[in-house]
Amino acid sequence: MLALSRSDVDIFAITCVNGNVDIDNVCRNTLRVLKVCDRLDVREITLIALAPLTNISLALRFDPDFGGKLKEVFIMGGNIEGRGNINLCAEFNFYADPEAAYITIQELKCPINILSMEAAEANGIEWIFKNCIYGKGTVNGFNFVTYIDKMRHPTLT
Repeated sequence: MLALSRSDVDIFAITCVNGNVDIDNVCRNTLRVLKVCDRLDVREITLIALAPLTNISLALRFDPDFGGKLKEVFIMGGNIEGRGNINLCAEFNFYADPEAAYITIQELKCPINILSMEAAEANGIEWIFKNCIYGKGTVNGFNFVTYIDKMRHPTLT
């Protein structure tokens, strides 16, 4: 979402998979964020995977050259301390589709950066980041943060 508020970042595609909410809500929420950020026309090829890797593994199966067309991939998934968030020792994104995680990591033909659950938790973005977005002076950033604030605090609107 932060990337959407930056005018110097082009986004080529966003795919949606079932995650913390059902797929219909994931799609609706994604479209809402794109609309608020005025980014319904999208364009870039660094892939950022924040959910189970089902769509990426399927893309690799349909087009084996897909991984070679990407500049790089960032994956949020897995864990390094053996502590889980979906059960005793499994991280949700890799647990939800372990075969997709294996296929994706083995068959991508570009640099892969994996952010473990522990690293994601240790480096979470606090809401103070909105000051950085406001400071950029972008209309998209302002609209995005305003929209998120309204969603978090509907009684304030």
